[in-house]
Amino acid sequence: MNHRLLMLSSAIVLSGCTTQTYLPPASTQATGGSDAPMKLQRNINQPLQKTWDNLLAYAQRDGITVKQQNKNQGRMVLTLGTNNPERYMDCGAVEVQDGSFTTYRQFLDYVTTQADTILTVTIDVQLKAANPSQTEVSVNANYDLQVGGVANPNSGSITKGTQYRFNSTGSTAVTMPNPAPGMLPYSSCQSTGVAEREVLDAAGRF
Repeated sequence: MNHRLLMLSSAIVLSGCTTQTYLPPASTQATGGSDAPMKLQRNINQPLQKTWDNLLAYAQRDGITVKQQNKNQGRMVLTLGTNNPERYMDCGAVEVQDGSFTTYRQFLDYVTTQADTILTVTIDVQLKAANPSQTEVSVNANYDLQVGGVANPNSGSITKGTQYRFNSTGSTAVTMPNPAPGMLPYSSCQSTGVAEREVLDAAGRF
C-alpha cells in the first residue's frame, strides 16, 4: 500500500513539473532550414527573355497564378495559396517539458487544428537586364493569413475571422483561437524565406 502511495506521489510531482515554453522563430531574414540570410535579390546569368519565360513556366504550377505582368516594366506579380502555411511562415514552436520527456510542436500546428486557415502569398518580382546575358531579379512577398471566417459561395471572399499581414522583411503577432490553459496565446510570425527562394530559383533555371 505504501508502495502504491509512493508511485502516486511521484506521478503528481512529475505532472506538476510539466512546463510549456514558447520558442520564437529564427532571427528575422533567416530562411527556412538555413542559418544563411534570406536573399531577396539575385543576379542570373541569362538574358531577361529567358528569365521571364522561366517565371511564366513556374506560374503553371498548381496553386500559383500570375496576378499581373508587364514585360516592358520588367514586373510580374505572382500569387500562391495554401491551407498549409507552415512551409512559408515561421511562428516558432512550443516546447513541452514533462518530467524527463521533451516534445516540440510548431505554433502554427495549434492554430491550423483549431480553425480553418488559409495563407495567400503575393510575390512582386522585378527584373532588370544588367547586360544582354545577365538579369537582376528582386522579390518581395506579402503574406496574408486568414484564420477562421466564412467563405462567400459566390465570390469566394472570406468574411469574419482574423487576418494577419506582413511582408518578406516584416513580422506579425498571431493569436491562437482557443489557447489551452497555460498555453501562450500568441506568437511572432515571419517568412521562412521559402516562397522568395523558390521564385528566385525558378527565375534562374536553365
